[in-house]
Amino acid sequence: MSHNQINNHVQLGGTVRQDPYIIQDESPCRVSLDIQVPDSFRNREGEYVDFVHVQRVQAYGRIAQAIRYQVKGGMKIIIRGRITNQSRMQGEDKIITREIIVTEFQILSEKQVSENQSDEEEYQYINEDY
Repeated sequence: MSHNQINNHVQLGGTVRQDPYIIQDESPCRVSLDIQVPDSFRNREGEYVDFVHVQRVQAYGRIAQAIRYQVKGGMKIIIRGRITNQSRMQGEDKIITREIIVTEFQILSEKQVSENQSDEEEYQYINEDY
């Protein structure tokens, strides 16, 4: 693992919002999906407020192919990857978006999700070294 991979590493778990969106079908395959990540904070009155972050993730190559055929909306998933910033011009404004590029993913089985079991339960694990 290179120095940059150690410094730019993210792990995210949540629910896939909808089926993966196929950006590019031919080689290299590229897909995008949104992951809903539950979170909460304590407000000034001391009450917990629940909310959901939606994080866009992108995948390329073999990882994208695996996500395309194995991941469906509503599934619980854990992804590992790296953060990138993309910029584009919209009129005279520069728009910067932050995305996560997936390098590994794990689909949690229904049994893991419903019973909140340990890592000994069944799951699908895909890893692609870059």
